[in-house]
Amino acid sequence: MAQVTPHPEADPEPDRIPLEEVYMRMAEELAKRSTCARLQVGSVITTGDLTQVLGIGYNGNARGLPNRCDSNQPAVASSPAQK
Repeated sequence: MAQVTPHPEADPEPDRIPLEEVYMRMAEELAKRSTCARLQVGSVITTGDLTQVLGIGYNGNARGLPNRCDSNQPAVASSPAQK
């Protein structure tokens, strides 16, 4: 049987971006789906070894609810004692 040998000029490993950067880019793209005018946030949750994506998401209200995140100013929280 003929033996197969790699071409001596071929790179053994392809030049690829690190998984951390892949997941960060995913989060940045997910953030563009946010309905919040003040702050767009995307997230990608992975396993510790970065081999699996466990969850993805972005901020905003749940489907069907009115968009209450449309102010450019942060909301001011008040305690029950202030009412």
